Amino acid sequence: MDLALLQKSELNLLYQLKTICEEEHINYWLNGGSLLGAIKYHGMVPWDDDIDIGMLRSDYDRFVAIVEKRFGSTSRYGIISDLKYNEYGVTWAKFIDHSTKISEDFDFSSGTVFIDIMPFDKVSNHKLTQFTDKLWFHIIDHIIKERCLRITNKHFKYSLLIKMIDLPLNFLTQHWSIQELKQYRYNFITRHSTDMNAIIYMNYASWYQWGYEYVYLDEVSKANKISFSGFQVNIPIKYQEIIKRMYGDIAQTPDETEQKPKHVKAFCELPIDN
Repeated sequence: MDLALLQKSELNLLYQLKTICEEEHINYWLNGGSLLGAIKYHGMVPWDDDIDIGMLRSDYDRFVAIVEKRFGSTSRYGIISDLKYNEYGVTWAKFIDHSTKISEDFDFSSGTVFIDIMPFDKVSNHKLTQFTDKLWFHIIDHIIKERCLRITNKHFKYSLLIKMIDLPLNFLTQHWSIQELKQYRYNFITRHSTDMNAIIYMNYASWYQWGYEYVYLDEVSKANKISFSGFQVNIPIKYQEIIKRMYGDIAQTPDETEQKPKHVKAFCELPIDN
């Protein structure tokens, strides 16, 4: 796989995304490994194969709606989101480039070059509520993903314990449609949105354990500009705190055996109709 060419396509998508956000006054920031790459390499991590963006829920919902309206089914660019596509089971959106094709080991792959856009939702200030909310989210999330995979004749592999939890919940929700389950999940993770005392925002679907991928409003409410592979993009104004929580000492470089793409297995560009 030509990683340099894949990264070039990723950067083009990022440029399109940041242009839309600037035109529509939407706050966004580089998130996760992309934020790390911006600080350490002023671009993508040399062996990275995707770009991650964070947005607060209000900006995220507005961005999804704008992109859906701006780009039609025959446009080069588009967006995949859970409330619009029945077979898409996860809670974050993918901004995609239809002129590309990829292969990856992910059940809900777009099949194209993509940027993951993560919504950050308010959570309770109370530790116990944070834990129970995250736990209940993952239970509901699992049921939805399993239901979505049935559409494409795929199946989850999971432990006996999860199967035991699944049985009663699948029975109780058997008459719910996928859209009803997704709307319930959306309502659940956004239910603290009007809590004026809440100061923590979390990516519920984070791959990281609780305590790593969350932000405080004052960390992301304003952005700094940074050069990222030749153009300016947003990073959180208090990016140091976020990076320290997620990665610790970024002066350390992973072992060479770890310096390889983790998502995309194959990539190609497709002819663009003029």
